[in-house]
Amino acid sequence: MKPGYSILTVLIAALSIALFAGCGGGSGGSGGGGSGSTGVGTNPGVGINYDQEAVDLALGRAGSNAPELQTALDSVPDGHKGAMAFLICNMKDKDLTTVPSDLLIEHVEYAYRAKEEMPWGGNVSERDFCHYVLPYRAHPPEPAQKWRKLFYDEIAPRVQGMTIEQAAVEANNWAASKAQYDKDRPPNPRDPGVLVTIKNGYGFCGELTQLYVAAARSICIPTRATGVKKWGDRDGNHVWGEVLASGRWRFVESCIENCELDKAWWTKHAAVTSPIRAQVFGKREVVEMFANVLSVWEDFCYIDVTANYR
Repeated sequence: MKPGYSILTVLIAALSIALFAGCGGGSGGSGGGGSGSTGVGTNPGVGINYDQEAVDLALGRAGSNAPELQTALDSVPDGHKGAMAFLICNMKDKDLTTVPSDLLIEHVEYAYRAKEEMPWGGNVSERDFCHYVLPYRAHPPEPAQKWRKLFYDEIAPRVQGMTIEQAAVEANNWAASKAQYDKDRPPNPRDPGVLVTIKNGYGFCGELTQLYVAAARSICIPTRATGVKKWGDRDGNHVWGEVLASGRWRFVESCIENCELDKAWWTKHAAVTSPIRAQVFGKREVVEMFANVLSVWEDFCYIDVTANYR
C-alpha cells in the first residue's frame, strides 16, 4: 500500500469502480490514450449502474450537506439516479459539503432532456455522457453554477435540423456572441464560472473554453477542455475545446464565430508539442479504465490526447 493511503481510501476507490463500471462502452474515441470498455452499459440506452455503498460513503463525507445530496438523489426519476450518483461520488470534497440539491437536479434533468431531444443524443454512450456531458464544470477551479437550463433554452432552437458537427459550430457561435477574448483585461478572479464570464463579456482562452464546453454540453455534445502548458516550439500556453462527433474527437477554437472544426492558428504548434492534455471529470480509478492519466487535480484527471494531433 502506498504511503498515505488508508483502508478507507482503498475501499472508496473499489466501490467507485464498481459503481461506475456502468458508465461504459460506446465510442472508441473516448479514451484519447488507452482503450476498451469500462464494463457494462455498452449500448447508449442502457442505464447507469448505482451502488448504494459508494453513495453512502460520499454522503458520509458531505457532513451537514448530506441531506441536500440525498434530496437530489430522491428527486430524480429512477432511470436518472445512476447519473446523479456518478456526480456525487466523483465530486471533490468542497462540492460534497456545499453544492445544493436544486443545482444537481437541474444539471441531471436537462442533460437527459438534451440526450432525449437532440437527434445525436441516442448515440452518446453512458461513459461519454457521464464524463463529457453531465459534469457542471469544465475545469477544477471553476465554481458550480446553474447554467444548463439557460443554455439549453437558448441554444437548442438554434441547432434544429443540424448535424452534430454543425451544432458544435453553432454552439460556438452562440458562445462567441456572449464573450470575446481580451488580452488586455485579465478576468478577476480567474475561472469565475460561465455565468460571470457572460456577464463580463470577455475572458482569456481558459474562461472562453469553459463557456464553450458548457454550451456544447447543454445540447448533449460530449465536450472537454484541452490544451498545453507550453508549446513545443514557442512561448505561451493555450486551451481550446474538443467535441466528440461521429466517433472521433474534433477540436475547435473557443468563442470564435464561424470557426471550423479542426482548424486553428495553433495547429502547427500542436503538431510538435507534447503532451497535449484533455480534462476529464472523474476519479483516477474510473478514468484509468479507458485513458492514460497524466495527473489529477481535485475532481478532474488530465489525460494524454497527443496522438489526436499527430
